[in-house]
Amino acid sequence: MTQQNTGPSRDESLSRKPQMAEKNDSAYQEALRIIKDAAARGETRLNLSKKQLTSLPPEIALLTNLTELNLGRNRLTLLPAEIARLKNLRELDLSENQLTSLPPDIVQLKNLEKLNLWGNQLTSLPPEFPRLEKLTALYLSANPLTSLPPEFPKLEGLTTLFFSIDGPTSLPPEIAQLKNLRYLGLSPGRLTSLPPEIARLKNLKHLDLQGNQITSLPPDVAQLADLELLDVWGNQLTSLPPEIMQLKNLIELDVSENHLTLLPPDVTRLENLEILNLSGIKLSSLPPEIAQLRNLVMLRLGSNQLASLPPEIAQVENLGYLDLSANWFTSLPPGIAQLRNLWDLDLQANQLTSLPPEIARLPKLRRLLVGGNPLTDPPAEIVQQGTMAILAYLRAKTDEARP
Repeated sequence: MTQQNTGPSRDESLSRKPQMAEKNDSAYQEALRIIKDAAARGETRLNLSKKQLTSLPPEIALLTNLTELNLGRNRLTLLPAEIARLKNLRELDLSENQLTSLPPDIVQLKNLEKLNLWGNQLTSLPPEFPRLEKLTALYLSANPLTSLPPEFPKLEGLTTLFFSIDGPTSLPPEIAQLKNLRYLGLSPGRLTSLPPEIARLKNLKHLDLQGNQITSLPPDVAQLADLELLDVWGNQLTSLPPEIMQLKNLIELDVSENHLTLLPPDVTRLENLEILNLSGIKLSSLPPEIAQLRNLVMLRLGSNQLASLPPEIAQVENLGYLDLSANWFTSLPPGIAQLRNLWDLDLQANQLTSLPPEIARLPKLRRLLVGGNPLTDPPAEIVQQGTMAILAYLRAKTDEARP
């Protein structure tokens, strides 16, 4: 006699358990409630970040008016196909999840302009990806990509692109096809070089290369005439190309944590530079030409081998932030007392035994860090009270010295 089938088989029951558990999950149920409430109100923005979601309810398709959706910092491993019905979506944040792939249907989001996929487990993008013709900003850093996806050059509308490559490689020349790029971030990763073709990105304003293994910059980078920020923190650079002086619009330059031992003289010809980071490059001296950087507001010189500064530092009259921490100073360079716009001075971890009273005359100084020095003047009980107490102590000494 044939046994009558009265219910699901054991295998079918097992396959349904994750789905049933998922629907009974409190995080899933909370998200479902929020989605239904948002649909009833016709919401255009929805924030479901940090909800411990492992899956997204397919009812997300009810939100036909949605223009912004934040699903960041969850535990999503996949997206429901229904997400493709959000035809009005312009911004989608999927950062810090556990996605290993994207559904091909995502390309139906024809109005998508910004897509954040930072911090997932993506190794590739669907071949259909270039159909997102309105996409202008794409964030892909902190994914295990081993090469530049071949679809990238077809995303001609991109103005912002952040991604990292997890494998020893150079940037392919095809990057030059993204002619509208203004912000390009390639960190952290294991890039060893840049192609000369990067010079074709004429609209580029920000170039972030931090945390790679680049040993030299091509002279062609000097052709990026509109470049305002160049960040090469944490690479393997031993020098900068002299052509860098041609970057007349450069506002911020970060060459910290490289293998430079000297500040290239050409850097001091970047007249519009406002932020310069030279931390951690074993710098033993600063050239007098530093005085040419009249627009400099922030100068980081921490973790070097400096024991003195040139007197010309006093001519950098707009300087507001100066980091001299973790160097070899035994006394404070006298020129610092003439920096009338200085508001933050970091002197931590040096060999200072005293502070000159002249510091108290700096009218804008609001933060003074001196920990980790063998100071006796001011005494420890004053130092422990912080900036205002130190300045009051030094001011009193100045008053006492007056006839």
